[in-house]
Amino acid sequence: DNPGGLLAAAVSLCEIFVPKGSLIVSTKGNSPNFNNEYRSMMDPSEPDLPLAVLINESSASASEIVAGAIQDLDRGVVIGRRSFGKGLVQSIIDLPHKTSLKITTSKYYTPSGRCIQKIKDGDLYSKKEIKENTDTTIFYTKNGRKVFELTGIFPDTLVEYQKFSDFTKDIANRNIIFSFANEYASQFSELPSNFIVNDKIYSKFEEFYKLKSNNKKSYIINDFTNLKKKLSDNNFSQKIDKMMNDLEKNISLEEISKLKSYKSEISKLIDIEVHRRFLPDSKVIEYTLKDDPFALAAVDLLGGVKYNLILSNSNSNKVNGKN
Repeated sequence: DNPGGLLAAAVSLCEIFVPKGSLIVSTKGNSPNFNNEYRSMMDPSEPDLPLAVLINESSASASEIVAGAIQDLDRGVVIGRRSFGKGLVQSIIDLPHKTSLKITTSKYYTPSGRCIQKIKDGDLYSKKEIKENTDTTIFYTKNGRKVFELTGIFPDTLVEYQKFSDFTKDIANRNIIFSFANEYASQFSELPSNFIVNDKIYSKFEEFYKLKSNNKKSYIINDFTNLKKKLSDNNFSQKIDKMMNDLEKNISLEEISKLKSYKSEISKLIDIEVHRRFLPDSKVIEYTLKDDPFALAAVDLLGGVKYNLILSNSNSNKVNGKN
């Protein structure tokens, strides 16, 4: 989820890990004035530390420069999901009347020569493998591993997200979990010791949901309300109107019963939100790492023999990991 930042910061970060003189990123444009190479200018402070870079669909720009350089130089493994694909360089030209024009003047390229910029739209994130078709250009890392130019940076090991149900996501989007965490946390001056979302706390959340759901209706009820309005506008009978009202009540009751079906998912989100009320962001991130599939995949990979297998040329003909 790192949207990027300064090019100089990305280069400096890579310098910690890659050999002096290594090409980290280059820019290429229509004019030679925009063609530049950025290389490591110092000896690395961590030349041999096993390294895993975590990326996903929201990793963009400067974060993709780091991931691409680490991957192409075989300095570490890239774990997660395909990155966003933001590899454009913009220049700002001052114009009269205190205005300016931003134009794209070049693109970012990884050490192997891959362009970071998204070059193809489509359902790329759901692909279980990359096929060597006519619109896929193959490049090679320092050790000769195949890497591909399609969209952004493709990881060495794919990791599946922990998926929540639409019902749970809808409750979160309506800020009901957020509001409950505020109300619950207001009772304490500090996080209760050994806090967990037990049956007692979850029962309180169920009662809270019943109170708030009338004001913060689900997307299903909202869609249903819009449908009722259309029927009314088109002069459908009172019989239909009564049927729709009865159905809406049953849907609302069913939604409340679903709180038990999705208790595990919702409890996890409540737990994190309550921790956010008492801990700084860094501590919340540390707390959530124990269940983070990306971090767990990295720990597993860095602690085993597969790390070296991925980086070796002998493993270059296949995409590692699972989707």
